[in-house]
Amino acid sequence: MGGKLYLNAKISDPSAKKNRQGAMHEGREIHVGNLDYETSEEEVKTLFQEHGRIESVRIPRNMVGKSKGTAFVSFASQVSAVAIPWPPVF
Repeated sequence: MGGKLYLNAKISDPSAKKNRQGAMHEGREIHVGNLDYETSEEEVKTLFQEHGRIESVRIPRNMVGKSKGTAFVSFASQVSAVAIPWPPVF
């Protein structure tokens, strides 16, 4: 390995578990899978904005910036997130 990065490994401690908070915990965030690797955050937002006000869209990317084919959409309200028909058809 090159550079000055050092691996940090710790033993898992279940008692140190933190309470979740935010959009995922509140049921306002949805996971979108099987995205084309070229899909942008703006395109995902356009697909879901008819269901309610979107706070954020996040597309996880690998080390070189390429999409992992998945996204997380956070809505302003839980009502918007649960209003999406499953499976969504676009």
